[in-house]
Amino acid sequence: AVQAEGLARDVGLLERELADTRALLARMEEAVRAKDKARLFNDLAAHAAGLDNVDDDLVAVEEVLLVRLAGERELGAMERGRVALRDKVDRPLGDKTDLQRRAVIRLQRLAEQAHKLDLVVGAMRAELVATERYYEETRKEQKIDHQGFLKDAAARRDEVAVHEAEIAAMRERIASGQASLRYEDPLREARGKAMLAYRQYLVKVYVELAKGGGQPDVDTLWKRAQVLHGRADKARAALDRTAGKRLEGAVVVLAEERANLDGYLGELTGRKGETKVLVADVLAASYADVVTELSSLVLRSEVGLLDVAWAMKEAETDEIQRLEIERDRELRSLDSSIEMGLEETEQ
Repeated sequence: AVQAEGLARDVGLLERELADTRALLARMEEAVRAKDKARLFNDLAAHAAGLDNVDDDLVAVEEVLLVRLAGERELGAMERGRVALRDKVDRPLGDKTDLQRRAVIRLQRLAEQAHKLDLVVGAMRAELVATERYYEETRKEQKIDHQGFLKDAAARRDEVAVHEAEIAAMRERIASGQASLRYEDPLREARGKAMLAYRQYLVKVYVELAKGGGQPDVDTLWKRAQVLHGRADKARAALDRTAGKRLEGAVVVLAEERANLDGYLGELTGRKGETKVLVADVLAASYADVVTELSSLVLRSEVGLLDVAWAMKEAETDEIQRLEIERDRELRSLDSSIEMGLEETEQ
C-alpha cells in the first residue's frame, strides 16, 4: 500500500512537471514565430533600437532640408499630406482601440475565470474530503447505501479532475497569449509601416520641389541621408538574417522536443490508467487483508471469551459438586446423630 501511494504521488509529480515543460516549450515556440526575430536577442535588439533612432534622426534632418528647399513657396496639399503621415508616425494606431490593450484585457479576463474555477475546485475538493471523513467516522452508526456513496464520491472526484484539466488548458492559453504579446508588438509594426510611408512621401516632396530649382548643399545632404537610410535598411536586414541563423538550430530542437513531449504525454496518459487500476487493486487487496485480519482478531477474541466463560462454568460446576458432596456428608452425619439419639432414648 505504501509503494502504491508512492507510485501515485510520483505519477502526479511527473504529470505536473510535464505540463510545466510543455508550457515553457509553448512560450519558446511563440518566440520563434515572432516577426521581429532580432528582438529575441539582447545584443541584436540593442542594434535594432539604434537603427530605429537613426531613422528618426534622418527623417528629422530631411524635414529641415525640405523646409530649406521650399523657401518661401507655399506647399499647400503636400504639407497637409506630410503632416497627416507624420501624425501616423507619432501615433501609429491613431484613435483606434489599442489592439495590444484589448488582448491584455482578454487575457486578464481569462485569468480571472481560471482563478474563479480554481476556487470552485478548491471548494469541491474540501467538501468531498469533509464528506468522506464524516462517512468514515460514522459509517457504522448510519444505515446508508455504502456502495452508492462510494460511487457518488468517485463521480465527484472525476468532476474535479475535469475542472482541473480545464484550468490547465486555460493556463496554457494564458501563457501562450502572454508570450505572443511579448514578441508581437502591433504598435512597433504599425510605426514601422508608417515610417516607411512617410519616408517615401518625403522623397516624393523632394522630387517635386527639386523640379522648381534645387540647392547644391541641400542636394548633397539629402543624398547623404538617403545613403544612410539604405545602410540602415541593410543593417536591419542583416540583423534579421543573423537572428534567423541563430534560431535555425533552436527550431529543430523545439520540433524534436515537442514530438518527445507529445510522446511522453501519450505514454503517461496510458500508464496513468494502468497506475490507477494497479493502485486500486493494491488498496483493495490491502483493505481485504485488513478486514480479514480484523475478522480473525474478532474471532480470536470471541473464542477467548468463550474459553473464559467455559472455564468459569467448569469452576462453578466443580464448586457446586463440592458443595453437594459436603451437603451429603453433613446430611449423613446428621442422620447418624439422630439415629444414635433415638437408640439411646429407647434404652
